[in-house]
Amino acid sequence: MNRFVLTLLAVLLPASAAYAQDDCSHVTSSLEMVPCSEAAKKAADAQLNVSYKQLMTRLESDYRADPALGAEYAAKVKESQRAWLNLRDANCPLEAFEIETGMPAHVFAVNSCIARMSRERSAYLDKIVPALASDKSASTAPASGACPSEEFPAFLTAFSANSESQRRLTAMTVKSLVLKPVAGKDRSTFEPSTSGVSGTTFTYPLMAAITPGKTPGVEIEEVDDSHVNVVDKRAGNSNIKIFNFSRQACWVLEGVEDWSISEKDLVVASKPKLSVEENFCR
Repeated sequence: MNRFVLTLLAVLLPASAAYAQDDCSHVTSSLEMVPCSEAAKKAADAQLNVSYKQLMTRLESDYRADPALGAEYAAKVKESQRAWLNLRDANCPLEAFEIETGMPAHVFAVNSCIARMSRERSAYLDKIVPALASDKSASTAPASGACPSEEFPAFLTAFSANSESQRRLTAMTVKSLVLKPVAGKDRSTFEPSTSGVSGTTFTYPLMAAITPGKTPGVEIEEVDDSHVNVVDKRAGNSNIKIFNFSRQACWVLEGVEDWSISEKDLVVASKPKLSVEENFCR
């Protein structure tokens, strides 16, 4: 049964908002290809939408003293985003040109391309920090001199130590991913849903103390020089959480992915004679 649970997670996790590099690469059946790629594209589009809105919010806040300049900056972002969307939508069909239109492999190739490019664009937008923001850190980082460490392992130890550290080192707006039942289905089908939420609405602590390299059930994934994911499996494979950190004025928590399915949804979706683990796998 553990193998089945891990297989399910292998299908779900690549569609996260954690800058995954390859979606659905494990899929071999044409019956699985299209649904998997559709879910990946939807999750990446939601992630991109949150990143875009977060950037516009940063511009509004950082240029409050000069609204005209802020409006000019925002107009440039909008223009750039429209041009990029046109590029993405024109570029992806090229990757599937030699595949017959309408075939599952064609749909899979286009969807996978859109998901990949959307994740890359989201990461790009996340890195845009207005010049005026370099002199202030209230929106995304702790006060000057309060950064525990520039080295991520030492930072994570300090971040996870207590509720106050986690509250102080969490961005004002956080990408939140949760699994939700698909509308119109029999509540046995779940898809990742991403939204932007205020960091002040979380109940702290978000995680128990972690000592990198020594805490069982915790994996650290370095996405690039500015993004690190902490995968917390200490509550079991049915309650995995992924914490997305980015390097700004200091390392900050910018995303929380909850890959658990609530007991309420499990009960609604369950079938008689199956155990909790079997129903989760289903």
